[in-house]
Amino acid sequence: MKRILGLLLALLVLGVFPMPAPAAEEAPVVLGLLEIRGLDSLANAGFELSKAFGSPTPKEAISLLLHNALGTMPGAGIPPESTVRAIAFDSDSARGGWAVLLPVADDGSAYLGSLAQNGWKNEAEAADEVLHFVAPAGGPLPLKDVFFLKRETLLVAAGSAKDVRRADAARLDLPPILPAEGDVVLQVRPAALAETYGPQIAEKMGAGFRNPQMPAEAAAMGALYAQAYLAAARQIKECVLGLGVANGNLNLHVRVAPVADTAFARWVATVQPPAAAANVVALPDALAVEILNLGDLQELLPAYFRFSEKMMALLPAGGDPTAFQEYMEYEKASYAQLAGDFGFALLPPTPEFPLRFAEYAALKDAAAVRGLLPDMVRGANEMMAVMMAETNAATAMPFAIDLSLGEPREYREIAIDRLTYAFRIDGPMAALWPASIPTKFAIELAWVPGGLLAAVGDTALTETLVDRALAGGTAPLTANPAWQALYPEPEPRLVDTAHVALFDALRAYLAYADAATGGNRAQQVPDVSGNLAMCSYVFDGLMTRIRFSLADIAAASAKIMALKAQARAEAFPQPVQIEEAAPNAAETPADDASVESPETGASPAPEADGTAPPEEAPAQE
Repeated sequence: MKRILGLLLALLVLGVFPMPAPAAEEAPVVLGLLEIRGLDSLANAGFELSKAFGSPTPKEAISLLLHNALGTMPGAGIPPESTVRAIAFDSDSARGGWAVLLPVADDGSAYLGSLAQNGWKNEAEAADEVLHFVAPAGGPLPLKDVFFLKRETLLVAAGSAKDVRRADAARLDLPPILPAEGDVVLQVRPAALAETYGPQIAEKMGAGFRNPQMPAEAAAMGALYAQAYLAAARQIKECVLGLGVANGNLNLHVRVAPVADTAFARWVATVQPPAAAANVVALPDALAVEILNLGDLQELLPAYFRFSEKMMALLPAGGDPTAFQEYMEYEKASYAQLAGDFGFALLPPTPEFPLRFAEYAALKDAAAVRGLLPDMVRGANEMMAVMMAETNAATAMPFAIDLSLGEPREYREIAIDRLTYAFRIDGPMAALWPASIPTKFAIELAWVPGGLLAAVGDTALTETLVDRALAGGTAPLTANPAWQALYPEPEPRLVDTAHVALFDALRAYLAYADAATGGNRAQQVPDVSGNLAMCSYVFDGLMTRIRFSLADIAAASAKIMALKAQARAEAFPQPVQIEEAAPNAAETPADDASVESPETGASPAPEADGTAPPEEAPAQE
């Protein structure tokens, strides 16, 4: 009876005062997130991409590799089209905090059972149902211990019991899906990284500058760089990159979202579609074109100039910070006149002009900027002279820049200034400088209504741009057939568009180099344009799409394989094959049964008595 009473009393006490369970972990700071939008979809994308690269890998083989990385096999408990997630978070672990969120068809029993079949051992189960699995030696995973928590149709996996509980708390605050398209999507949170690991990041960034062989100012420069990068990172909430294959293209989808109430957020809010005038540089023969709107740069420029002034104070001439102040004031005044719209184009080189490009910048007051030009040129030359005078052998620059203004001219009543950049190259750099590349470049500045046109090349390029600007109504870059082929249904209100004929550009510049050196490198480029197109729009941040055709990747791969085959053939020529002379019909009877047939291997027929036939005497010569 006493034993029964004691047992009842113990049960009563345990019922009133339950045994303590492990304390719930607080949700950690999530630093990054990776999404695989279906292992089957990723395997199919990998197959399409491998075909384009000339080494097709079957979808089934890629799927096997993906499942093998998770310790299992296809069909063993992970739905093929469900999203697999991996998260990184702050942790005191040496290998950092990480977790994988595995979708499962049931409560995870089938997946965990497949681990057991593959040699994993279930070591223990904690009071809060944390499962501890030990991977077999020599397995595909670099980890030995993996801890699991079952959550209905989800398994939370991490490298420690503490981290699996923390990951379980963090998953409740994750977005339902990352804001980018693709088969695999990566999110990085710069603000969280800077806040969590700011001192460690600054230490690593500055370590390279703390070198006894570097100038005394280098350490302070490194600290300033780290400070600037961390300040910028604290204004970026997330960077998301989606990578996928669809509609015959390799697609990248990027999102950069600002932290609320920051200078970056205020600047993003001012970005808008550029005016039609910026399309003036979208010339038909351009190798690369970009048209964009820079927004209100006054939201960002104060921070940029603060950084520049601090950096200039640390240069070898930094003993007198006022040495560069005058130039900085002119630069501030000119930047203040930018109206936002901007365009750039790279044009094919010619024998006379290896560098040809065009720029357009919308200005609030073009006359005011032109009036600043002589002072800016003088200030830039004075600043360069001071820097060169203060440098020593350890910090000397390999070249100097001289700016000069030439005689202005007019075309169709448009004022055009001529600005020359001249590089003075001394020492070893002068001996290495290719003779085919000039050291002097002339830039013509045409002050058209509402903006500035800058052209490097012949005067005909400047006049063509002026004609287009005065005519107005130039076709937008989005009307380019190559751009439209990659974006048949573009987003509305694009704030940035770009197109690069990648292979055309490589071929053009290699042909220029070939003309100077007698080579044939241009012939090694695929004979397709290699169109890469980009567009950006504002949607809770800046969203950017980049597309490149799989057919162009395949053309490049085929060209590379053909060149490799040609190189092998030239390095290891095949020996000349000598054909054997045909036998003389008179010496070889057509139907002699005593001759062994190479097809049947028949032996000479035996004599009637079963003995072997006598050997024939050799013919006498």
